[in-house]
Amino acid sequence: MMNSRQKVTQMQHYWDDLDHMASDDRKKK
Repeated sequence: MMNSRQKVTQMQHYWDDLDHMASDDRKKK
C-alpha cells in the first residue's frame, strides 16, 4: 500500500501529464 506522500506525488505527475496533453491539443489546432 502506498503512503500518502507517494499518492500525492503520483497525483501531481498525473495532473502534469494531463496538462501536457491539453497543451499539445491546443498546439495542434
